[in-house]
Amino acid sequence: IVIIVVGAATALAQGGGFAVASDLPPVYAQAIMSGQAASGVAVSLVALITTAGAGGATTGGASATQAEVYFYVATLVLLACAAATWYMEKIPLYREYESVAAENAQREYANAETSALLGGTDTDGEDADDIESRETMNDDDDASTRLTKSSRWFGHGEIRSYRLVVLVTFIATLSVFPSVTSAIESSHGALGELWSPTLFLLFNIGDLLGRHLATAYPKSPPSGAALLKTATLRFLFVPLLATCRVTIPGWRPPSLFTSDIFPIVFIFTLALSNGWIASLGMMYGPSVSPASLRQREGVVLTLALVAGIFLGTLLSLVITALL
Repeated sequence: IVIIVVGAATALAQGGGFAVASDLPPVYAQAIMSGQAASGVAVSLVALITTAGAGGATTGGASATQAEVYFYVATLVLLACAAATWYMEKIPLYREYESVAAENAQREYANAETSALLGGTDTDGEDADDIESRETMNDDDDASTRLTKSSRWFGHGEIRSYRLVVLVTFIATLSVFPSVTSAIESSHGALGELWSPTLFLLFNIGDLLGRHLATAYPKSPPSGAALLKTATLRFLFVPLLATCRVTIPGWRPPSLFTSDIFPIVFIFTLALSNGWIASLGMMYGPSVSPASLRQREGVVLTLALVAGIFLGTLLSLVITALL
């Protein structure tokens, strides 16, 4: 019951947060992404500390303690989210952003209605993204219907590309993390039972750094198609990590990268690229949608994120079963 309640509340907080951030400048979506990564660092630190406190044991009392701490912290964070939402609505800057977003949506809707009535196109007040979105919609006389069509799951053009960027990024990551990475054995055994928790912490730190990197590079919004190609290339991490010292029973790939430095570099790079690409997708994806649909696009991108985690987890089961 606790898992269901916390999970539902987390989904509401996450989806609602991205929906609101989609009407704001991209830096606010990046802030949410960084918050997610920071929570991952906190959880991995708890896992490392409790494992060390249990003398390196990863079962019994240590696992129970980790689970209890995780859900206590999750509940406190959700309560903090509720309080922060109430406070945010009172901030003048947020109200100003909200007013600007509403005005843009009203102007866009008025332009669409005028275009439908005149049987032509009225591009006054539209930017390039709005024009592209409008031109790809069907020539339906109902302006609201035409706007809604761009919100379908696969979307069109850049909208579809950004959705797929988020989806593919998390599929590639979850296909090997943590199912394969947690089974990589140290060649020296210096950390003992703390080796796997340390790699878990390393991943979350790299993910956090990658999400911060998105605010510095690139300076301008990247092309969705180019970003999608980069996200797809990350599947190369599957064979790289699969050929480290993996201790899964019956594992067939040869151990080509036996030194500890290889899994450390591979896992850190996997995490850094995950945070960077996923943040870029969540930051700039809503901006290619019409102004009136940007909050909805934030929710769709959140669904893509969750779907990527789910499909990546399923793929990890297939990979471990086949290899």
